[in-house]
Amino acid sequence: MELSVGLALGERYRLVERIGRGGYGEVYRARDESLDRAVAVKVLRAPEFAEQRIAAEFFARFDREARVMASLRHPNIVTVHDRGAHEDAPYVVMELLAGPDLGTLQRSEVVLPIGRVLDYGVQTAAAVEYLHQRAEPVVHRDLKPSNLVLDGETVKVCDFGIAAVLEPDLTKITRSGAMVGTPVYAAPEQCRGEDAAPTWDVFSFGTVLYAMLAGGSPFAGQGGWDVAAYRVQYEQATPIAEVRRDVPAPLAALIEAMMDKSGDARPRVSEVRRSLTELRSGESQAVTRPEPLDAEPTPPTLAKAQLQAAEQLLNLGRYAEADRGFAAVGRSLDAAGYARDTARFAAEFGRVRAGYARGEGVSCALRLVRLLEQAEQALGPHDELVRALRRFQQARS
Repeated sequence: MELSVGLALGERYRLVERIGRGGYGEVYRARDESLDRAVAVKVLRAPEFAEQRIAAEFFARFDREARVMASLRHPNIVTVHDRGAHEDAPYVVMELLAGPDLGTLQRSEVVLPIGRVLDYGVQTAAAVEYLHQRAEPVVHRDLKPSNLVLDGETVKVCDFGIAAVLEPDLTKITRSGAMVGTPVYAAPEQCRGEDAAPTWDVFSFGTVLYAMLAGGSPFAGQGGWDVAAYRVQYEQATPIAEVRRDVPAPLAALIEAMMDKSGDARPRVSEVRRSLTELRSGESQAVTRPEPLDAEPTPPTLAKAQLQAAEQLLNLGRYAEADRGFAAVGRSLDAAGYARDTARFAAEFGRVRAGYARGEGVSCALRLVRLLEQAEQALGPHDELVRALRRFQQARS
């Protein structure tokens, strides 16, 4: 079946715009003409070249699990409104979220503040705890930043009802011996194709927290699926406290415990939620503690707001304006004697990204090489911004 804008699935959900596409289906912004509201519709396709029997099993598994997902009701889980089939292609109708997902947010802002990571973490933990404590526990099996979507300030866990079934998933509807999920966020036993367990989600969640603080999964790098799966199973991640020096010791210890190679050694998600809630409370108190009256903000502190404004222009596609904004931050920091401060390098990184977006790839590649060398010398090889620069360079090499 060919999908197209204007088509009405089930004579009710009219497709307005395609907003996502993958090997197993497509995601559309649609209009529920019965209730006059905007929704998201995911239409599933059978694996390419699949035999009729395999395709039938694929769709049957999808239908069973779609019913499970439709029964979930939690403020931090995307709501499934309806399911159906159009010309033998099953679809699920869900609430339409404003976005972005945390993966996109992470890439646009380079480094997320500790307080925001804790807030997103508490919300995610609440959703996963709800899944694990159901009468028939649900294991997400693919927790990663791109599956955590913002709707205003609320985090919504997504894509387990659909992505999970794409390679059988969830609850007790599983198949042993097959790897499911995303390797750089998967648990070691998940990479080995063992039976699903809630401890898988704890490991993935720990890796997500690590990624939000460091700018990416510690198991990411060059190489394919096999390389990532090997690293997850046998390599220890660099302690988050070494990657980012402002991470509180209790948070670093919690993430390390969540990412233990042994599932039995990991904390339960209920313990994780309690710990993150306590840490968030402590972080909030630290943030709201009044500064001494005679303390004046430093130029790098003042530059943060300007950097955020330039980032917003960049995200909106206003590349020339963003470049001018980043350049202004750089000039002010240079004049104040902060040419080797993190904010100064972040401003230049913004200019490089704006240049790439404007098609200035050759000149920006040279600027990026110089920037990475200078930042590494000033901040050290394990600084979070340096690591983000390195990943950005690898992605464009």
